[in-house]
Amino acid sequence: MNDPNTDIIIFTEIPSWAPDSPAIKEFIEVCKNSEKFVMITPFPLGNAILPKSTPELIKNGIPVVPGNLNPIKALANLVNYSEKYWAAQLSSKKLEKSSSAKKKDLSDLLIPGTTLSESQACEVLERYGIPTTKRAVATSPQEAVQYAKNIGYPVVLKIDSPDILHKTEADAIRLNLSNDQEVADAFLEIKMNAKNYKSDARIYGVSVQEMLPQGGVEVIAGVSNDPVFGPVIMFGLGGIFVEVFKDISFRVAPITRDDAVEMMEEIKGHSILKGTRGKPSADIDAVVDVLEKLSALVSDYGDKIDELDINPLIVYEDGLKAADALIVVKNETKTSVAGR
Repeated sequence: MNDPNTDIIIFTEIPSWAPDSPAIKEFIEVCKNSEKFVMITPFPLGNAILPKSTPELIKNGIPVVPGNLNPIKALANLVNYSEKYWAAQLSSKKLEKSSSAKKKDLSDLLIPGTTLSESQACEVLERYGIPTTKRAVATSPQEAVQYAKNIGYPVVLKIDSPDILHKTEADAIRLNLSNDQEVADAFLEIKMNAKNYKSDARIYGVSVQEMLPQGGVEVIAGVSNDPVFGPVIMFGLGGIFVEVFKDISFRVAPITRDDAVEMMEEIKGHSILKGTRGKPSADIDAVVDVLEKLSALVSDYGDKIDELDINPLIVYEDGLKAADALIVVKNETKTSVAGR
């Protein structure tokens, strides 16, 4: 314990002390009074997988990892994470000193215990510099037509409601509308379908949005609030890659630019972003910027945001845009991750 050249002490076995025995209490006290990292890695023998004192050891901050679960690799990952975490903390402090990293005011949007509508969620993203589609929320067919003309045809119409998150399921979305009559008709259909789907839904109107061109790569980015690690940033390719193959990567916020690049390189479908079969490479730098801005957002408001999804984020050869977004705001007393 007093050897200055030793940082980590690993016990591959310990006696079968009872949890309330004086010996285990003395052992725990010695570990607590040392600056060394102490870890127990017993190898399972017959029915004896873990020592009897395991609950008491864990309760006092001494990890117990069975030898058949590769504890050395787990320890190496912990050290690697620790180094990256503190590097990210240092980077985050440098960003705080930068005038370009000022916290944005979201007090009018992040109301405790609410789910934001798509237009509200996109407003949050825009305040942190994340590009979204041109949009305006109409409350009448006439307004919808005027907004469509301002944005430019073709357009997309979607219900704007915090209570209807799955617009396709509600038949409350229309794509590729190319003239005034189609927009007016779609407005009425969407409102009616939304009411039929959920009669008590709060409806803020119908969102009129630009129709994004084809040819981009669909990715997803988001944040969940882990009860242990806090805000965790997620990235992956959209469509079948996330739904079937679960091809996603995670990092605990705050992240650095290098972290963001690693997140993209980790996923199995990374080659699609680099361009395949003659297609041009997607704008990798733009994706990195979005992940960094998400990190800034949840570093500022991790105590308020429970869940955030950008799905899809359409990435082109030059630039990208968020086509849809969801944000769930924590209750004031809530600290755990909320389910969808």
